Amino acid sequence: AGPPRVDAAAAPNRPPERAAARGAPADAWPPPDGPAAWCVVDLAALGRNARAIAARSGRPLLPMIKADAYGLGAIPVARALAPLGPWGFGVANLDEAAELRAAAIEGRIVCFTPLLPEALARAHALGVTPAL
Repeated sequence: AGPPRVDAAAAPNRPPERAAARGAPADAWPPPDGPAAWCVVDLAALGRNARAIAARSGRPLLPMIKADAYGLGAIPVARALAPLGPWGFGVANLDEAAELRAAAIEGRIVCFTPLLPEALARAHALGVTPAL
């Protein structure tokens, strides 16, 4: 039967290049020798859920997208949530913030790991707010 086929529109953050690198067709995920479990993220559902939470709370959200959005993909998640007008995005370190900035993610980014004094210039250059 082979690996399941997925529609790229239904799974926009699957890594087809990994499948191709292992010799599987680019639209096959997971690759035949790949993981036994995987997750397909419905970014539209994520946006609907975030919109509902923001509406019920009456406050803008601060999505935590540290650790690659907990494995869901920081860039796709940030892009899916940005139209909702979040208060900002939370990251664990400045490398994660730099990744968002490199992908043209604008607005507030808060780094929730304490920064050493020598990291403050980089935080400032990235437009990142340090948490205390």
